[in-house]
Amino acid sequence: MKPTTCLICGKSDGELLARYDHDPYHRHLDHLKEVPVTYVVCKNRGFVYTNPMLDEQELTTLYGEKLRPSAPDPGYLKANERFICNGINRSRVGASVSPR
Repeated sequence: MKPTTCLICGKSDGELLARYDHDPYHRHLDHLKEVPVTYVVCKNRGFVYTNPMLDEQELTTLYGEKLRPSAPDPGYLKANERFICNGINRSRVGASVSPR
């Protein structure tokens, strides 16, 4: 884990908002099972973030090996790629949208 600052203004004067002792994601990383997640709120921007936050290696391990041990189904990826490339018709907000 690494100390961090507000991602909006870059200042480090965040105020403690909450501490979560049993984070469901940390339990997947052996060295963080007992480490709480601390949420802070930026005094300047009101942005809420974790401090400290997971470092690059921890994120890679968590999202690469622990939570997604294999690649997603290629058909699923292809369908979503087409959907994203075609965009969303804003006049249909709230309506069901399916890939073309």
